[in-house]
Amino acid sequence: EFVSAMEAGSGRDLAQFRRWYDQNGTPELHVLGEEYDAGAQEYRLKVAQANPVYAKQQNEQEDESQRGGDPLLIPLRVGLLGADGRDLPLQLSGHTPIEGVDSPDTVTVPFVEAEQTLVFQNVAEAPVLSILRGFSAPVHLKFAQERDRKDLAFLFAHDSDLFSRWEAGQSLMRAAVGDALATLANTGSGAADTAAAQPVDDGALLASDATDPLLREAFQKLVSADGLDPAYLSLALQLPSEAELSSTQNPAQIRATHIARRSIRRALAADNRDRLLSIYQELQASPELEGNSRRAVGERRLKNCVLGYLMSLGEAELHSLCFAQQRDARTMTDETAALYLLTDGNAAEREESLALFKERWQQDALVKEHR
Repeated sequence: EFVSAMEAGSGRDLAQFRRWYDQNGTPELHVLGEEYDAGAQEYRLKVAQANPVYAKQQNEQEDESQRGGDPLLIPLRVGLLGADGRDLPLQLSGHTPIEGVDSPDTVTVPFVEAEQTLVFQNVAEAPVLSILRGFSAPVHLKFAQERDRKDLAFLFAHDSDLFSRWEAGQSLMRAAVGDALATLANTGSGAADTAAAQPVDDGALLASDATDPLLREAFQKLVSADGLDPAYLSLALQLPSEAELSSTQNPAQIRATHIARRSIRRALAADNRDRLLSIYQELQASPELEGNSRRAVGERRLKNCVLGYLMSLGEAELHSLCFAQQRDARTMTDETAALYLLTDGNAAEREESLALFKERWQQDALVKEHR
């Protein structure tokens, strides 16, 4: 009924779209290749789609005619960035702009074939691809060749599409963690996951210069950017979680992943200490500190995100700042964020923080059970 209603409202045949309801498994979108012809000012993007989970299930059927999956209708939003970080105007061969969806710098391609080549004309310079803008389809994005980290850092610093910018940052961060894990494996540090339950002191962390300089530079540009939504910035600054990172490892490298992630977090914090502290102090003084508006919630998220980075530096001054937030907090968000940060490390205020929280909330069963 939903698809029928969308067909009636849009005047489009969505028969191919219905395959999303028939084929289980998450589809994969593969970027097979990119080619730029400076003489013709033409950029070619070759993409393909696949659904390995569904194909595997179908291949087990006795009826060969039922094997494999038919191509889905995948809405593919694409943009191209120039060397100055701005969006390039797009002219896609054979594409009629979709009113109310496309814009001069973003096109939405109904990707309906197993494999397809998109040809962009009048592209004045070699572009950087921004693909799957706005998370236009729930697919796994894969590149036939590992994406150049320079492109990821460029997108993380400049992409006007917030989803693509975030995804580029996450990819760059995951690559940096991979580098750190390789370094730890080569040195033998942190490799013994039999000791995973043992505390990791700062002496076990890697030096700041071991973190990818491209990530460090892009991160610095991000925290220095003006006009970004606080809630978005809090997400963009966060490293992938240890659970996410270890989910792709076989076997999982629990201790090494913890050390790698903490090392990168501390390196990024050290590079940007003054700027992060400035952001924290500005948000702590915000008139919306206790509000429930979207802006207020976003500001609290960003404030506690940068406080987490600052706490990774292990400075007594910053530990005191964190304890002051807990002591003077007027929202549970701020109080518990500070509590977690103080008790997660070796801050001198750790026991005092726990005692304060107990004193305030020991009569409130709901708070105790939740926290």
